[in-house]
Amino acid sequence: MASLDVLRSTPGLSKGDVERYADKPLLVLIEAYVLDCIGELAAERASLASKMVARTFGTPPSSDWRSAIRLNLDLPASLDDEVRELWRGNLGELSQPRLGCRSGCLRESVC
Repeated sequence: MASLDVLRSTPGLSKGDVERYADKPLLVLIEAYVLDCIGELAAERASLASKMVARTFGTPPSSDWRSAIRLNLDLPASLDDEVRELWRGNLGELSQPRLGCRSGCLRESVC
């Protein structure tokens, strides 16, 4: 997996990101994967994720970096749809006025 040096030299990651991911570099990719599935991953972060997947798994950078993650982590092809379904279901619950969440709240908390 990516080392701390790789994280530090990765454009687009702030010092806070590097500290957050220091002991868990796979978290960068997992968060990007989920955010991309629900349409909340910024283009800059998607490009970064593609490059990190290429470095981490030795695959060519591609717009289909999520499939490289699924293949290398032995995840089901249905994962994207399952993540979107969970997000839609939970978003309905979280958007209730008592909780005050909106679509971008997850993105804001991890990006």
